[in-house]
Amino acid sequence: MPNSTKVFRDFDYDLRPYLKSLPSGWYDASWGNDACPHFENMDDKSADTAVAIWMDYKDPELRESPDSKQFNISMKYTGETFLVTDDWDALIKALKSKEFETWYEKQVST
Repeated sequence: MPNSTKVFRDFDYDLRPYLKSLPSGWYDASWGNDACPHFENMDDKSADTAVAIWMDYKDPELRESPDSKQFNISMKYTGETFLVTDDWDALIKALKSKEFETWYEKQVST
């Protein structure tokens, strides 16, 4: 059972299909003190280089900030954001883009 299923029992959609649609290497890293579930992909399993995809509620009224978007790609520990969107397909496309690769390399080289 994924962490998100245990921790976010009241979540308003099933995260498993989203996790399955990600490129290999991503895993459910949700934790009880998080505002919403998230997936991570750690380069060489180093926490300093972890990228997180935050998955907020579909219903904006359930979100910590109702004006925020549903999905967010950011560095786990610095919070530096690459993409904020309501479109999952756009997120998947962004993860596979040269722009993401360039952004990530910049983040881990500083």
